[in-house]
Amino acid sequence: MPQKHVALSLFWRTFVLLAILLAGGVFAWTQTFRALEFEPFDRSLDVQISRLRKMIEPDPAQPRYIQTVWGVGYVFVPDGTA
Repeated sequence: MPQKHVALSLFWRTFVLLAILLAGGVFAWTQTFRALEFEPFDRSLDVQISRLRKMIEPDPAQPRYIQTVWGVGYVFVPDGTA
């Protein structure tokens, strides 16, 4: 299936979050909270992840690209496989 290339309009926090994920590796919630200037127990990170998934995932309910690493944080999987 050919890939679609589309331009996304992102808020700055969503852009920073995407940049963090694209850098590679598993990013812990604490690292991400600091980078995005969120409070440690703030649900804003979950909201940003949800928004980003809605933009890039074929099925945001079954994420392929932005995957949760339970108890740690999130990881970006470029080819959509874990």
